[in-house]
Amino acid sequence: MNIRQLHGDDSRVVSRSRAHDHWRAWFHRDRSSPRSHPWDRKQRRCELLLIARPKLDDCMLAPMMPIGIKSRHGLSFHAHLTRPLVAPP
Repeated sequence: MNIRQLHGDDSRVVSRSRAHDHWRAWFHRDRSSPRSHPWDRKQRRCELLLIARPKLDDCMLAPMMPIGIKSRHGLSFHAHLTRPLVAPP
């Protein structure tokens, strides 16, 4: 198992030990609160350290979809589109 297989979503390593054997990573999901995990590279083990906003886990959050918006100058802007969970008829 590697660090990206834990949650499968957006992960970011924010700190490492000098020997690079212990990492601290944040995992972000669009439908739950971000989580922080220490990652032991030698043991290939990870434990939950912190949930940033635990009250969000009790809410029904809508998924975000990455989209690209083309400007009239030809540049592409990256954004996230959030649609309502229940769309009106």
